[in-house]
Amino acid sequence: MCKECLFMCNTSFQIMMALEFKMTILEEDKVDISVSDILPGAEKIYKNIKKSNAFNNVIICKEYEINYNKEYNQYTTLRKMLRRKKICQDIIKNFKKKYDELYVCDTFYTTNVIYEELIRINPDIKVFYYEESPLVVMADTGNHFKDSSFYQGAGMKYLLKKILGIKNINGKFFAAYTTAYKKMGKRYFEWIDMPRITKDKKEEYIKILNSFWTFDKSDYMKLNGIIFIEESFFADGKPSCELEIMKDLVEFSSDNQIAVKLHPRTRKNRFDTKEVMVLENKSIPWELLALNNCLQNVITVCIASNAAFLAKLYWNVDQRSVMLINCIDYYLPQLDDKYYRMISEICKEKKLAYLPKTKREFQSIIKNMTTNKNDGGWT
Repeated sequence: MCKECLFMCNTSFQIMMALEFKMTILEEDKVDISVSDILPGAEKIYKNIKKSNAFNNVIICKEYEINYNKEYNQYTTLRKMLRRKKICQDIIKNFKKKYDELYVCDTFYTTNVIYEELIRINPDIKVFYYEESPLVVMADTGNHFKDSSFYQGAGMKYLLKKILGIKNINGKFFAAYTTAYKKMGKRYFEWIDMPRITKDKKEEYIKILNSFWTFDKSDYMKLNGIIFIEESFFADGKPSCELEIMKDLVEFSSDNQIAVKLHPRTRKNRFDTKEVMVLENKSIPWELLALNNCLQNVITVCIASNAAFLAKLYWNVDQRSVMLINCIDYYLPQLDDKYYRMISEICKEKKLAYLPKTKREFQSIIKNMTTNKNDGGWT
């Protein structure tokens, strides 16, 4: 029986995953995709996906946020009720279809509103979580996988949710897809391995993805040298040592071309110097460059970005990567976290990247990799 499925996507990588599901385990089903407007270049990507006919239907979704955690008095409560009703109507106007399955990765405010509408239309809808990285799942950074009672709240918060009819999609999963399914403990739902695109479909898969981002491979085939991937720390107002790292790279790699890929949320370019080239197009997913073999002559350097290893993990694309997450000379307080410790563990376990512990070791690794152009990142 053909199912009606909806994927909600807030990042480029989630779109890539949605297409992988569509071309594998959901090949015989009707699959719609919702593209969030928080995505850089969302309008253009939405139009390109629609034009490709890769999905049954394409929706662009506007993200909203309302804070229900403060100012619990009759006036603010009433104001929020009225505002929420208006915003909800604006959000759900494009989600009036009866779906059998809903696939989510992030669970933003808008996700919950759409879930409320879809479960009203079909109380039997099955909700699936799909990963953007096994690390997000293993560390449960979004608090997605608790029992439903965890999300109900108490006191006025619980009462307000009941009055507004607020439902939380977390705690309602039928199953969750992750590459780390063997490592996950028992929950109220089932853990399932992520689907993988087969070799015979890989070329078509890449071609369709290229059309989503109007990607021209020839524009990037000359990439070489060292590319530093900026983290979101600066954009999020957190401590950052990236300028220091770039200064050191320039100092001990002056014979190599050095470039920076800015984080999609970055609004200010901090790296504009004569020694460093900035890759301006922030909307092109790094993983798409890897899938198109544009990174064969590139050494990727980052602190802890998933972009350094996801292409290798999901599509077995060889990348030469160095992650500075364990480097004591570039210590950042936010790295003392379960999520970042797991990045280190999984990269070491699966040999996804070098993990230098000191600046001297980092310099030695870069020197070795730039000298031996065929070094795949491991000796």
